[in-house]
Amino acid sequence: MEADKFARQGPMQPLYSGKPPFQQLVENARDMIYYLQLRPERRFIYVNPAAARITGYSPAQYYAKPDLLSSIVHPADWQRFRAMLDGEIAEEHPLLMRWRRSDGTTALVEQQSVLHRDQEGHVVALEGVVREVVERAWLAEDRLSLETMDAIARLAGAVAHDINNQLTVMNLHAEILLQDLEAEDPRRENVQEILQAGLETSELIDQLLAVGGRQVADLRVVDLGELLAEAAEAMQHIVGEAIRVQTQIASELGHVRVDPERLERALYDLARHARDTMPNGGELTLSAANIFLEQDIAAQARKIDVRAPERYVEITLRDTGVGISRRTKEHLFEPFFTAQELGDKTGLRLATVYGTVRQFGGLIDVESEPGQGSAFRILLPSVSEEPQARPRRASEEPIGGTETILIVEDQESVRQLAELILRGLGYEVLTAATGAEAVQVCHSHAQPIDLLLVDVVMPEMSGVELVELLGQMGFHPRVLFTSGYSDGAISRYGILEPDIEFLEKPFSAAQLAMRVRDVLDAPAKGKAEEPREGDSAEE
Repeated sequence: MEADKFARQGPMQPLYSGKPPFQQLVENARDMIYYLQLRPERRFIYVNPAAARITGYSPAQYYAKPDLLSSIVHPADWQRFRAMLDGEIAEEHPLLMRWRRSDGTTALVEQQSVLHRDQEGHVVALEGVVREVVERAWLAEDRLSLETMDAIARLAGAVAHDINNQLTVMNLHAEILLQDLEAEDPRRENVQEILQAGLETSELIDQLLAVGGRQVADLRVVDLGELLAEAAEAMQHIVGEAIRVQTQIASELGHVRVDPERLERALYDLARHARDTMPNGGELTLSAANIFLEQDIAAQARKIDVRAPERYVEITLRDTGVGISRRTKEHLFEPFFTAQELGDKTGLRLATVYGTVRQFGGLIDVESEPGQGSAFRILLPSVSEEPQARPRRASEEPIGGTETILIVEDQESVRQLAELILRGLGYEVLTAATGAEAVQVCHSHAQPIDLLLVDVVMPEMSGVELVELLGQMGFHPRVLFTSGYSDGAISRYGILEPDIEFLEKPFSAAQLAMRVRDVLDAPAKGKAEEPREGDSAEE
C-alpha cells in the first residue's frame, strides 16, 4: 500500500525523497501540507513547516502525537471532519472549519483532502492541504471605494422613480399591443423589441441601485437547499450545453433570511460570469454547506461593531474557466471595472452581486488564478426560524376578482393603465391623482374599499402619509404600495419594513394581477374597514 511505502521511510523522512525541487516547493509553501496514515496504525508520515505558522505546533510535535488533530479541530467541527475521513464528504469539496492553535486562539482554515483506500474500500491514508482563510479578508472591503458605490446608488435613486414610471407605461403599452396583434403579424417582432429594451433598461436601473445596496428587498426566511436546487436547473440553461452544472448541496442546510428572487438573480449573474470565462466549455459546480465562524472573526470581516452570528451557510460557485488575473481580482467587485476582460457589457454584474449579498448581511469573496478557474464564495447568516412561503411567480393567466380597489397614482398614464388592467380582471376600480382626492373618494364611496393601490412617492402627500391619515379617519383597507424607488419611505437600508406589501415599478400586467390577488387573499393584518352609513362621529 502507498501508506506503507511512506512508513518504511521513517517518520522524519521527507515525503518527496529523491526529488529536491518538489521537496523545496512543499517545504516553502505557505499552506500546511501533511500525509496522515490511518491504517494499520495512525501516524503522520509528513508535515511541512507551514504547520507551525498556522497551528503553532511544529512538524516534530505532529510526528510525536499521531492524534494531535483530534485536539486541534474545533469540537463543533469534529463531526464534519470525521465524516470526511469516513468518505461521506466529496474530496473535491473544500472543508471550511475552525482549528485551535497551540496558544488557544482559533484559526479559520480550509482543507482540501485526498483519501487513499485499500482494496476493500477502507480509507487508509489522508493527504491534506490546509489554508488559513482569515488573511483572505472576506469581502476585501479595503479594495472597494464605498464612497463611489454610495454615490452611484444615490444618483440611481434620484432618477429611478421617474424612469421606472416611464418604463411602466412603455412596457404595459407594449404588452397590450402584443395581446391585440395576431401571431403572424410582422409588427409583433417590433413590439417585442420595445418590450425587451424596456426590461433591460429596468434591469440596469436595478443594478445601479444594488451597487450601493439600495434595491428594495423583501426579506423572508427560505429553505436554501430547495432554492439552490431550483437555481441549479436554471443555471444549466444559462450556461448552455457545453458547460456541465454539478451540485454538492449538504443535507439539512441552514435557513437564511434573503429576498429569494434577488438571491437567485445574484447566482445567475455569477453563472453568466462563469460562462463567459469558459468559451470552450467546462464545469460549473454549485455547492453549499453549513459552517461556523468565531464571532470576532465574522465581525472583523464585516467591519462592524455589533456581534456577528456564528452560524453561516456557505454557497460556492466553482468554475473551470480561464481564471482571473491578480490585477483584475483586486478590483473585481468595483462597478464598471470588469466590462471588457470578463464579458460584462456594463461592468455592473459583479458589483451588483456584491451589493445584494451585503444587503442580506452576508460576505462574498473570490479565489482564482489565471488558468485555474475561479471559486466565488458567499457566506449568509443562518437563522433558526422556519421557512416562509415563497411569493408566487407571475402567472400567464392572471386571476381576477370583484373587490373594490382604489388606485392613488399621480402619473396619469400609469394610473389609467393600471385601471384598464384591473377592470379587465373584474374588479371595481376607483382612481385618485393625489392624497387629498383619495380622502374624498373614501368619504364619498358608499361601500368599503378592499384595497388601496398607492404610489409611495407623490407630491404634497406621500403614500405612507395617506395611509396613516386614512387610518386616523377610520378607513382600514388593505394596502399595496408601488414605486420605482422607495427612497426610505417604506424601507430601511433598502429592506422593506415589516408587514409592508410592495410592487416594484416597472411591473407587468401579470405581476400587478398576481400581487393584487395575493394581498387581497392574505390573512388580515389589522382592523378591516367597516361599512358606514354616512359620516360617523369617529371620522
